[in-house]
Amino acid sequence: MSNSMTDNPFEDRDLEYDPFDTDQTSATVSKENALEEDEFERLLEGASRLDGLDNLEARFVILLAGRLGMRKGEIRHIKKDWVDFDEERIHVPNHEPCDMGKHGDICGSCKNAARQMAETNDANYEEMVSLFWKTKTAEAERDVPYGWSDRCKEVIETFFDRFDEYYNSSVSINRRVNQSLEAADNLSSDATTPHGLRATAATYHAGRGLNVWGLQGLMGWAYPQTAQNYVVYSGERVEQSLDGIHNEN
Repeated sequence: MSNSMTDNPFEDRDLEYDPFDTDQTSATVSKENALEEDEFERLLEGASRLDGLDNLEARFVILLAGRLGMRKGEIRHIKKDWVDFDEERIHVPNHEPCDMGKHGDICGSCKNAARQMAETNDANYEEMVSLFWKTKTAEAERDVPYGWSDRCKEVIETFFDRFDEYYNSSVSINRRVNQSLEAADNLSSDATTPHGLRATAATYHAGRGLNVWGLQGLMGWAYPQTAQNYVVYSGERVEQSLDGIHNEN
């Protein structure tokens, strides 16, 4: 893995408001648009019906969001040197200069975020641009293991055999999910979103017994309470616990 990751440029900055800092927002949990397991399988099947590179890109997006719990912005900015293929994990850095736009310029989503931050803080736009890309929270800098899933291994290795980075726009992430929904059997066109797929991942892992701290670490949440909500809401986990307690034939 490359050692080019930069230090956090937001440290020692006297910003009045950082719209990405969850210390200044309430801790919330959203399970809206989370898919059940059979729905997720149908979505992947829909992705497999797409043509050409759309097929690979859609499966890449769906598995990274829906099984590894990665945010749309993280997928948009992922590069091959984030991936440790020997250890089978993705390192999401806290910050990395964005060169994902046209001709190596900053991408549109980072420009919009920088503009919002500059306006809110009455700060210089160019200075704010230099701070992006960044994760949503400090806790979002994390290692995301993927070796536990053969499908994730296959799609990550196949994608980065061909590309050095995610080559498309942030809008394309939504588009690939929508195309997969349209091609899937018995799924409505608004059944999920990239954020809903992240909730799908949290629900999936909580249902298999991943504890609060493991879930918080995987998802990069600032608050353990967010993970706790997924663990508490998991009916599958309750069923597993009852089976373990009673062990009746």
